[in-house]
Amino acid sequence: MKNSLFTVFVFLALLAHARAQDNQAQAKQVSSQAPVAQSIVKGRAVYDDTGQPAPRERIQLVAPEVLTAHRGRIPTVLTDENGEFSFSGISAGEYYVVARPIDEHVGSAVAAPFPLQTGDPVRDAATASQYKKENIKITVDGANAIRIDLRVRNPHFGTASGRIVSDDGKPAVGAQVNLTPRTGSVETNVGSSALTDEEGSYRFRGLLAGEYTVSANPPSKMHNREQPRLGTEGSLGATYFPSTIDPSDSPAIIVYADRETSDINITLTPRKLHSVAGIVRMLGDGRPISGAMVRLFKKDDPVQTKSVAVTGAVLSNYITLTDAEGHWSIHNLPDGSYFVDITPNLNMAGRATNLKFVEKKREVSIAGSDLEDVLIEVSNGASISGTIIVEGNQPIFSVFLHALKQGGSFESSQTANLSLRPAEKVTTFVLTQVPEGEVQLAAMVQPNSFYIKSITADGVDLLLENLTIPEGAEIKDVRVVVSPEVAKLSGRVLSANGQTALAGVTIMLIRNGPDKRRISGGQLTGVTDSEGNFSVTPPPGDYRIDLRRISHDPLGVSRPLLEDAPQVILQPGEQKSMEIRVP
Repeated sequence: MKNSLFTVFVFLALLAHARAQDNQAQAKQVSSQAPVAQSIVKGRAVYDDTGQPAPRERIQLVAPEVLTAHRGRIPTVLTDENGEFSFSGISAGEYYVVARPIDEHVGSAVAAPFPLQTGDPVRDAATASQYKKENIKITVDGANAIRIDLRVRNPHFGTASGRIVSDDGKPAVGAQVNLTPRTGSVETNVGSSALTDEEGSYRFRGLLAGEYTVSANPPSKMHNREQPRLGTEGSLGATYFPSTIDPSDSPAIIVYADRETSDINITLTPRKLHSVAGIVRMLGDGRPISGAMVRLFKKDDPVQTKSVAVTGAVLSNYITLTDAEGHWSIHNLPDGSYFVDITPNLNMAGRATNLKFVEKKREVSIAGSDLEDVLIEVSNGASISGTIIVEGNQPIFSVFLHALKQGGSFESSQTANLSLRPAEKVTTFVLTQVPEGEVQLAAMVQPNSFYIKSITADGVDLLLENLTIPEGAEIKDVRVVVSPEVAKLSGRVLSANGQTALAGVTIMLIRNGPDKRRISGGQLTGVTDSEGNFSVTPPPGDYRIDLRRISHDPLGVSRPLLEDAPQVILQPGEQKSMEIRVP
């Protein structure tokens, strides 16, 4: 009996040991299959022209698969004052190292860490190839540290700084400072805004050399500085440097490369400014609308100033978001009539309570006092559903559907939009938040080697007629047909004797005859090159060819070069060439 028990004990012990070894082997196997993410990637960035450290550079590691999928995790760090940077926990793989100044004032497409698709395969391939040439590629093993040294473009940015005080000399804490480029002075029209600190001070970095206009709004009287500001204010109630309410009386602020223009100090001029506050809720059940975008702007034309160069300094758009209870407020507004435009803002992270609704506009007037409890009710709207049919064998990049209700005034016009990337020849769609009433349904397609051949519903040609939509209706079985059969018209524009090629002439094809169907897709415009050559790819149809000189004078009005415009009829897929002579 003792021997039997001993035998069982030994067997169980051996079995437990074997299982332990097997578990360790499995753990090792799983561990070996898991991606290793322990590498440190560090380095230093210096300017290519001076060799000096490049501070405030955004360094990003972009994996090749992100270029293909246009999404994915992108490790990001900033360089310090010595140009040093360091990543930790980087997974094994290949990466392109992308560096851009964090202070650069550019649009989101330019600032993206990878090239965005345009829908033109040739153009996208060329952009991707150039991207790979411009950015170095590194290989990380996931375990060991590597060091890289970068030489980056020196943007030669300037800086502008100053202080904002009230008329009593006290710091204007939390005042919004507005900086706008003067027309024709700076190679960008992108302005910027900043909030003053506890001393009333502000600083703008990353500025291109040139002339700017600087203004400041009073601190928002209802703004809680403990909470982040939602949105931005226009400058209708601003004071311009050094202390004037007329932007034409404000001297230009000159920003120099690699220097700081300081002491741009503004003393706020006392003004009678007011606030507008309200709530957005759903019609019927009264649910508050959280995270809706509220845009307020002047009803009439922007404020006219004495100098064309500074008209862009007057910013009439005020933007904010509704809170969890649907409340919103906008401040620092002078007396006048305004439009309030309410649209869904469905891309906000953490706003799961966002509700979809139809865009709503309302006119409000300010006359000597604040407006409170402005109620704006929105509705779910109708829906339009159907299929998108792509003819031929070529893939398309995107289709954009647009439902527009054209009212008798801006206040009554409403829109609903939907963007899709059809992967198959037949793709279903549902366009929601469509306004009730008479609605024009349109579609646009990318690339421009396609065009919208037809949009129909129950035998109705929607490129010619509009839909009549009741509130809450479901319009079904709409067919959108996309065709690759664009025509191609090419040729040359020459002088009357045919001896001189005319470069820089704009070519525009305009629909002729009784056909009132809306045109969408293809390419209807072009510009002649140095040899007078042009090429356009319009949808098939009957056209007249409008020729005009490119004018760089914003006040100039270009006139047709030919009184009797050439005519052309193009069939689906047809290619034609013609020579046009201009006296």
